[in-house]
Amino acid sequence: MPKITKKEVRGVMYDIHVDENGTFFSVVNEDKITGPTMDILLKRMQQATAPGRNSLKIEFSRLRGGDDGGVRGGEPEIVHGVVTGKHATNDNMLVRIEGEKGSKQESMYSFGRRGDERYMRMTAAQEEEMLGIAKEIWQLKIQLNKLVAKYSFDVKKEVNDALSKLGVKED
Repeated sequence: MPKITKKEVRGVMYDIHVDENGTFFSVVNEDKITGPTMDILLKRMQQATAPGRNSLKIEFSRLRGGDDGGVRGGEPEIVHGVVTGKHATNDNMLVRIEGEKGSKQESMYSFGRRGDERYMRMTAAQEEEMLGIAKEIWQLKIQLNKLVAKYSFDVKKEVNDALSKLGVKED
């Protein structure tokens, strides 16, 4: 997108861009901040750079993986992360996961609906206990999926074959 100008916000110079829809935007603390006008963009940038807004360090643990018996998510694991702040315009949490590059936004809209979005504080022993249980469940899901696949049949084919034997023709 074309850069149209530079603006200073709280003593830092930021590039200001305009997208193809005429929306102004800039990147502040790894977040894309947008506004329909330059004034609104600058106001949102002020909010995003408010003291303490992105300087938190709230540590957490999270269980990740193991969904659907290994079809998605892989083997369960415990990951550690830090909530570093709150997005200025959409209330998403700004999170940095250990071993992953950069920070990401996590929507509070879906918070708690899936196990991998929960923020937990656990001792090493508690993490080990949870991980052990999660791995057992994951292995059971894999076994269950194999049994379902083993005993599944093509019901549509069987119905069509049975109807054909009765002389019923499809249109």
